[in-house]
Amino acid sequence: MQGLFKDLDIISPFIVLLYVIIFRKIKGDSRIIFYYLLMQFVLNLGASILYLQFVIHNIWVYQLNCFLSFLLLVIFFRKINPFWKKFDTKNILSGLFMLLLAIIIFSENRNAFNSISYTIVSIAITFLCLNYYWFLVKETPLVSIYKNEFFFFVTGLLIYYSSNILVFASYRILTLDHLQTMSFWLLWKFHNFMLAVMCIFILKGFTCVTLPKTRS
Repeated sequence: MQGLFKDLDIISPFIVLLYVIIFRKIKGDSRIIFYYLLMQFVLNLGASILYLQFVIHNIWVYQLNCFLSFLLLVIFFRKINPFWKKFDTKNILSGLFMLLLAIIIFSENRNAFNSISYTIVSIAITFLCLNYYWFLVKETPLVSIYKNEFFFFVTGLLIYYSSNILVFASYRILTLDHLQTMSFWLLWKFHNFMLAVMCIFILKGFTCVTLPKTRS
């Protein structure tokens, strides 16, 4: 059980990716979520291999994960929420990227988890999820919500990012100088569990994806 919780951040995305590939559920804007999960799997696996097999500093992998996750999810919400199309999103996106990059480079210790940027990204993604719910309430009939893959995708993202805001905020202190306390490992297990919950909702979303019928 100890090892299972430790590897949930690798196993959970892999299971969803396997389902999506086998049943060919990659379609339209759901591709972005597929790429998001693929990135989580590759980078989390890479970070684990670097640390456990080669004892190599892997904080930069998590920094890359934070930046790319933010990039993909902003693109995702821009595509599924018409509200975003009313604004000059290019300038907003560029500003947010520059802010995130500045935080990563100048404000955080390279020997510790990048808590500040992860916390900011988590708050931003939580806001985007809630904004999407607002759009659904106004524009989408209640009956169709449960047949909408994006509803389940966003629900999974909301659960993961909102529940981990305080976790991410505390990682910096707990990982300074590679400190690994009991509190750190408990938080890491909680993080991995919530990531698994997110993947369950995303998997449910992919079961709603229907491929166009082909002529026989």
